[in-house]
Amino acid sequence: RAYKLLVQTEHRTLRPLEGPLAVSIRWYRGRRAGDLDNRAKVTLDALNGVAFLDDSQIVELHMWRAEDKTNPRVEVTVEAA
Repeated sequence: RAYKLLVQTEHRTLRPLEGPLAVSIRWYRGRRAGDLDNRAKVTLDALNGVAFLDDSQIVELHMWRAEDKTNPRVEVTVEAA
């Protein structure tokens, strides 16, 4: 819930995209913990209503995991498919 609120607050000026979408997610984790598939669900749920109207619009999804102890982050690209 806290992550979703943070995403919605940080990106409140975005207008949700319509139509079929392609999403790319790069997860740079700060420590060796966490599953890629769980991170996808949390990230997409947080972007629901922010970057797109509903996650059912996603027709293409790419995701990568990397390590970055000094700057853990999630980078997301959403574009028309």
